[in-house]
Amino acid sequence: MELKENQKKEIERLMANLSCHKEFKCVKLGFESLCRVKYEWDKDTILCLEEDPYRCKLSLSTIEGVYCGCPIRKYFAKKIGF
Repeated sequence: MELKENQKKEIERLMANLSCHKEFKCVKLGFESLCRVKYEWDKDTILCLEEDPYRCKLSLSTIEGVYCGCPIRKYFAKKIGF
């Protein structure tokens, strides 16, 4: 996926402030391996749709479901639409 310059800068800013247990695999693979999520506009959250969301250290389990706590994934879901 080709990103615009402002999108690249925002991703770099997010990465600078984040420790990733997956070593930014999504970035290194050109965002072709993003986890499946559903962005919830009314809550400004992303619901994890992965088969085993508990494998991810950034998953946040609530009574409503399992949410993704990754700022990079949230950026993609919210600003880019996937």
